[in-house]
Amino acid sequence: MPRVVDRAAFQSELDAIRVREKAHIREGDAIAAARRRLPMVEVDSTTTVIGSHGSVSLLDVFEGRRQLIAYYFMWYPGHPAPEQCEGCTWCTTQVAELSYLHSRDITYAVVCQGPFDESFRYRDFMGWDMPWYSAQDSLDTLLVGRRIGLMHLVSYLRDDDRVFETYWTTRRGVEAMDYSLALMDLTVYGRQEPWERTAHRPVVAARSRTLRQTELNTESRRETREMNTPPIVSAQQWDAALQAMLVKEKEHMRAGDALAAQRRRMPWTPVEKEYAFDGPDGKASLLDLFQGRRQLLVYRAFFQPDVHGWPEHACVGCSLMADHVSNLAHLNARDTTFVYASPAPQADIERLKARMGWEHIPWLRTHSSATATTRSSAPTSSTTAATRRL
Repeated sequence: MPRVVDRAAFQSELDAIRVREKAHIREGDAIAAARRRLPMVEVDSTTTVIGSHGSVSLLDVFEGRRQLIAYYFMWYPGHPAPEQCEGCTWCTTQVAELSYLHSRDITYAVVCQGPFDESFRYRDFMGWDMPWYSAQDSLDTLLVGRRIGLMHLVSYLRDDDRVFETYWTTRRGVEAMDYSLALMDLTVYGRQEPWERTAHRPVVAARSRTLRQTELNTESRRETREMNTPPIVSAQQWDAALQAMLVKEKEHMRAGDALAAQRRRMPWTPVEKEYAFDGPDGKASLLDLFQGRRQLLVYRAFFQPDVHGWPEHACVGCSLMADHVSNLAHLNARDTTFVYASPAPQADIERLKARMGWEHIPWLRTHSSATATTRSSAPTSSTTAATRRL
């Protein structure tokens, strides 16, 4: 258990870790920029997969958009639902709202490595509605040089009737799909995996503000339909460039693990103020928000009078976050409760939730600043982690 300190000492250590967190985010931006500069390799656009309307080409899977992200779902033919891949099920459950990808000209689809009819029944059983295909007979072409039967996340680019593969990742690389792990990394118990006990790992050095601004200026694009594509190279050259990128990605991921480990070692500060909330069932205390679990994550949402969009809309960024909170079961399984909180009247909160399809997210009205006593009083969004002692 971390040591308990006063608010000032707690804030001092939090400020110190914030410096590392910002450096880590900027390093991630630099890696993403390098990822966009990778060369690409052409793949056969006529390669067939099976969808709900029968056999279609890889080009058809784009649904007319410029880019495609395909998740290659592991499959065990003939096995019942409880024996299918837990990790792929975990990742796919996080995919709730595709409109944000579509607005960036990106199609997302699951490409199962098993038979279509059998796997599509699993999709329906799980309540998923994303596009679903089977590539069982085309895996040697689509996953050339990779281990068939392992999960893969692959990015494609279309230029008229030509298709190019621009990036792929596997194993921990597919964590990009999962918000639950990112939220768990903010809690004192973390992901509760054995490997989190490993020794401290090095942190990637921060880049200068000037370098960061140069990258932003270089990578920014005007609204245009003109193609600005990476160089087309052979499969061998593309693989070499991808392997070099993989080294950077692994370093960055391990640095993130080290940051998460430092967060778990942060001291605690007692919450002595009495907070009051309004929920759908009436008044609630901060302790009530835990719902009997050990840990609590509170997202302080930007939805209240005198805020842009009120009362019809919440903050665009807060809405984006809520749209991606598809299933809280993974957090709950780690003894963690997740709630939204904002100063809006509860009736307006319930109306917004119903209109946006957020009924599964606990959302309460705050009667005061419900996340900290030392932050700015200006309306803003924030996430706070809390733990209760039994």
